[in-house]
Amino acid sequence: MDRKKEQGFAPDDVVGMAHLKGRLYGQYQRLVFFRDFLMEEGLRALSYGIRPRFVLTYLGVLALTVAILTLPPLVVSLAYDEKILALRLVGVIAALTAFGIPMIPILPANALQENEALAITALAFILIPVFMAFPLMSSSFPYRLALFESYSAITSTGLTVVDRIESCSRGFLFLRSWMQWYGGLGIAIVSVALFLRHSIAAKRLLGLPETNGWLTSSRAYARNVLISYCVLTIAGVLGVYMFLGEGFHAVVLTLSAVSTGGFSSFDDSLASIDPLSRIAVMLVALAGALPLALVYRAMRGDIRALVADREVLVFLTLIAVSGFWLCTILPSGATGASTRLDRGLLTLSAHSTTGFSALDTTALSAAIQTTIILAMLVGGCGGSSSGGIKVWRIIVAGRLLLHHLAGAGLPEHAWLRLRVEKLSSRRDIDSTVLVFALMFCVIGLSWVALCAYGYPMGNALFEVVSATTNAGLSSGITSSRMPPGAAWILVIDMLLGRLEFIALLIILFPPAWTSKRLKSS
Repeated sequence: MDRKKEQGFAPDDVVGMAHLKGRLYGQYQRLVFFRDFLMEEGLRALSYGIRPRFVLTYLGVLALTVAILTLPPLVVSLAYDEKILALRLVGVIAALTAFGIPMIPILPANALQENEALAITALAFILIPVFMAFPLMSSSFPYRLALFESYSAITSTGLTVVDRIESCSRGFLFLRSWMQWYGGLGIAIVSVALFLRHSIAAKRLLGLPETNGWLTSSRAYARNVLISYCVLTIAGVLGVYMFLGEGFHAVVLTLSAVSTGGFSSFDDSLASIDPLSRIAVMLVALAGALPLALVYRAMRGDIRALVADREVLVFLTLIAVSGFWLCTILPSGATGASTRLDRGLLTLSAHSTTGFSALDTTALSAAIQTTIILAMLVGGCGGSSSGGIKVWRIIVAGRLLLHHLAGAGLPEHAWLRLRVEKLSSRRDIDSTVLVFALMFCVIGLSWVALCAYGYPMGNALFEVVSATTNAGLSSGITSSRMPPGAAWILVIDMLLGRLEFIALLIILFPPAWTSKRLKSS
């Protein structure tokens, strides 16, 4: 102790240092516990973290892609002499180009990891609306509302805070629907076509099962889907124009329909147009909700691949059953043929998660509202532009239930393997269970949060399900007058639904960024 006194240490200093060491060690133990809680040691040893340089580089490539995709709205705004919108679009194109061009020479030679591909896609959906909200402000929108509209567009949801749509400029209306068109499928397709070599990462990015008999190459799949997407768009514009007779509205409605987005150029969605035009628009939406790779094969002459596919058959059967239930069983105040037609089209809109409607969705009865909620939850087919849980996951969940029921009667040491068409990976089964769990957790939490704002429970549930499944049908909650907190709840729901939860959650998962990284060339 005398030696410590000579060196300037008093007894209190020694006690204080020991106390500090104890506190630091305690903090270290908490960090270790938190790390072990997030990821098991064995899994941590085998996992590679996200390489930020890779993410930044490919975000630059996507920025250039979005800059190119912003040229058509610029042309439209110039054609209609909308100078303010054109200047704002030029500013966005310049900013995206300035960020993207320096990234081209440093493209990594390594293939992307799955977590990197998912992180890039999630960040693209988060950041692109921040830029595109700037030109949407040209219609006297405050940035807060323009940002909501931008997120609704890029996620192909269709919930809108525009009070009078028909008073908006044509460039504004085209920009919204165009963002839905490339947001519905384009970002994922571009991600795969440009730089994904790892097939599992590509399939996860595109929302496909890992094992698929007709999928040979992720890039070939992306190319085929893009071709079918463009062909459906062109055919849809021609078909809708044939009945509607107005070119601009035919283009806007088709862009929103094929992307299952639902932004309309009319205040009352589809109620202003004639029944044949409504049917034409919804047929385009139905095509967009089918597996686009199978649509491509049907275009090449292999129609059987589409009409005999189990997922497609289940999807069409669900639409028929729901439509029959709404049109003939549920009571209605009006009994005209147009009412039955509009109910049937509303069913198709909900199942395809398109969001178009010729009925006033704010005045639906509780029975109809419940039916529509269930239809939106199921959603469309895998590999389409639709949202929801997806029909193939419903099939997997049903087979999983039957598997467990049958397994209850087996002898003690017997083992029964689950087999589903196009699906044999255990990871796909785990993914199905996880999506179901996350979907209902997010819906439940968001529902409680909206109810806390004073909204009726039925309307709040309808709105949350519509946002999370990217359906776009509204019970009247979404408007320019809703509280900012409620708006952000719906924005988060839209992002989680479009990215199917995992892609967005992975950028919030600390070990994804802090784990050891694979060396890059």
